[in-house]
Amino acid sequence: MRYPFARFQNILLAARKENPDPELETCEEVLSYIAEKSVSGHEVRITDLIMLQVFGTGPTVHRKCNLLTERGYLGFEISKTDKRVKILALTKNGHKHLANRSKDMLQAINETTGTLRS
Repeated sequence: MRYPFARFQNILLAARKENPDPELETCEEVLSYIAEKSVSGHEVRITDLIMLQVFGTGPTVHRKCNLLTERGYLGFEISKTDKRVKILALTKNGHKHLANRSKDMLQAINETTGTLRS
């Protein structure tokens, strides 16, 4: 019997092999979350990420955001509704990184399942 979850895990493993920056791997979940939220018109602050309790503790979330900022994938914008609030935003490099990782994922799916889906 084939289990979809097992196949999914194998696809993730195959995609990780293509990762040129293993240190960044643990931060990609944050980058992906911010990208998805911003596409749907939601602002994301560091405090929002901490309150979710899925990306780690406060210091861990700050470390991940700092690394993403240092690598040029994440920046900050001033909130339109409250000028004191900094909103996390993907940079052009952040979008490019996710596009490249998406290509890696599609290649991993192709290798794992034999069919390429986009």
